[in-house]
Amino acid sequence: VALLESAGREAMLPQSRGRLLKSALAAKIAGCGLARRATDFAMQISGGSGYNRGQRVEMLWRDGRAGSVMRPSDEVAQILLGRLECGLPAFSA
Repeated sequence: VALLESAGREAMLPQSRGRLLKSALAAKIAGCGLARRATDFAMQISGGSGYNRGQRVEMLWRDGRAGSVMRPSDEVAQILLGRLECGLPAFSA
């Protein structure tokens, strides 16, 4: 939550362009990881019934996983964040 709030605060400041991308990438990585862990746990608690198509737990589990693979995937977001932390441009030609 703190990472998401930080990204929101950065978005409101006109001079925070570089920091906003860092905050947004960090929030995406952390948020998607939390969603995957929480929904994996919910599936474990639900047992076999959690996997039934259309069940609330199954839908949340799919959505939790989808966030990690949507652009930028978590792996790409980690690379971009690492480049920014090293003082390199996030994107190069």
